[in-house]
Amino acid sequence: MGVLNEKRCKTYIKKPLVLGINPTVIKSTQHTFNVNFREPSVINPGGSYHLDLSYDAVKHFYDDYETRYNNNMQFNKKLSEQCKKQNIPYIELNKEILDDDMKVKSIYLPNEDDHHLVANYSLYVELINQLTPYI
Repeated sequence: MGVLNEKRCKTYIKKPLVLGINPTVIKSTQHTFNVNFREPSVINPGGSYHLDLSYDAVKHFYDDYETRYNNNMQFNKKLSEQCKKQNIPYIELNKEILDDDMKVKSIYLPNEDDHHLVANYSLYVELINQLTPYI
């Protein structure tokens, strides 16, 4: 980080707060491929249909749902540990998102292939309750 950017961080980020990542809800690796290579995005507004790249050619690179889910959980664990070491507040919504079997609650699962949790009042309330002590 350059000197100018470092000064900006010191100016604007007085008390950092870290939010863990949500568990994956993507069951289809084909969907992940489409999000990465086919769908329009901020970086690639027109999508990438012009690429000569097929899902079948690269599907062996994609992890299955269980692996992605476990990677998300492991990431949050390590992130939480590092935040604790640095005395940085860490917020995680998985207690609200996951059921007793550590599966994403059905109210947060999309009805179609999507990589977003379904918005729900309970989740917003949980986020606000966890943020309130810091704002």
